[in-house]
Amino acid sequence: MSKPHLIVSLSGLITCIVLMAISSYIGIEMWYIPFICSILNFIAFYIVSLKKKAGKKKMLYALKKAPYSLIPFLLSMAVIISALNKIGITNLIANFIESKHVIIVGLISFVLANVINNIPMTMFFSSVFLNCTTTLPMIFSSIFASNICAFFTPIGALAGIMFMKILKRNRVKFSYLKFIMYGSITAIPTLVIGLLLIAL
Repeated sequence: MSKPHLIVSLSGLITCIVLMAISSYIGIEMWYIPFICSILNFIAFYIVSLKKKAGKKKMLYALKKAPYSLIPFLLSMAVIISALNKIGITNLIANFIESKHVIIVGLISFVLANVINNIPMTMFFSSVFLNCTTTLPMIFSSIFASNICAFFTPIGALAGIMFMKILKRNRVKFSYLKFIMYGSITAIPTLVIGLLLIAL
């Protein structure tokens, strides 16, 4: 990657992160920001690449290799979460966790994120928290667990799913069980210590 491409990419990434951090203060839906930033970054990247054929080829290669297969996965999870909201499961979970300890909420979030992925889990718990009385420690424990889960199983985060797919494409043997074995070394102690600190 050339220096202009690097500058464009980093500028787009930093802008996106900053705007997402202040989205609630400027009254913009958070999902608009990465969507718009990605389009603007792509256009800027393309303009920088106009003078270089190699740059155009790299862009086409990146578009070709993008993980499009994850789109149905994310959409299906969004539909499932919406269905759970409609049939009242959200209210049942909200009633269940309302009186539970911070650590229990964190553990439930951790397990659920490793079953359905941390993005739909976060969507689901956002609805759950709206339907019950919550405290900041409860919310923090759920957020913390949804990030740590990425280290435990491949399905915990999109990065893990993409990582396993890249390994498979390159014929590198790395099983689901081995991922858990290595991941648990850092994920479990970090989860326990983090939830205890939040509880305190």
